[in-house]
Amino acid sequence: MFKSDALCVQVTVCLHAGSLLSASFYAYVYTFDTETQSCSERPQTTVITVYLWLTELVFNLLAPVVTAALNVLIIRRLIRSRRARGRSVNTNNVLECRQYTNRHDINRR
Repeated sequence: MFKSDALCVQVTVCLHAGSLLSASFYAYVYTFDTETQSCSERPQTTVITVYLWLTELVFNLLAPVVTAALNVLIIRRLIRSRRARGRSVNTNNVLECRQYTNRHDINRR
């Protein structure tokens, strides 16, 4: 396994653990009311409710913006590497052409 593969696995595990941890507060905030047969909020959970609002803000506003920014950076890097690869291929082609031309010039003399 390559280093980058191991890093991807670690990041994925951390993201899953963080998501489960941040969502675990919902189990405390909401309770099932057997009389009305529906879920409702527990009383006096203002601190946790504010925390939940903040996590909603992070997951629904900041995460997509960060994802879009990372995608732009990755695409720019791919374009740069593609251009660099194209330049190296062109350089190799020029060198091969020169060697081919030099060989034929020697044969003509």
